Amino acid sequence: MKLNVGGQIYYSTRSTLSKSLYIKSLLSNDRPNHIIDGAIFIDRDGHLFEFVLSFMRTNIMSHATDYLRIIAGMKFYQLEQFMVQIKDNADVDENKTKLRNKIKFFD
Repeated sequence: MKLNVGGQIYYSTRSTLSKSLYIKSLLSNDRPNHIIDGAIFIDRDGHLFEFVLSFMRTNIMSHATDYLRIIAGMKFYQLEQFMVQIKDNADVDENKTKLRNKIKFFD
C-alpha cells in the first residue's frame, strides 16, 4: 500500500498498517476521500512517520532524538496498545544509565 504522509511517500503492507487503529479506519472506508494520486494521504509529519512505521514493522523503538514527538505520533496513529512497551524500553534504558553512573571503575 502506498501512503503519502506530509509529502513523503511510504510503502507497506495492509497488515502492518492495520496495527494503527487510525490507519485501519482509513483503510476500512469503501471510497476514502483521503486518496490523492493513488496514495492514502495523511496530513502529518512525514519524517516522524518513518519512526512510527518502523515500530509497526518491528515492534522495536529505534533510537530517535525526539522521543516526545514520536510519542505524540504514536497517540495520533492510535497505537496506544504499544505505548507500554515503549515506556518499558525507556525505563530499561534509564535504569541501565543509572546503573552505569553508579559503577565505579578501578585501574
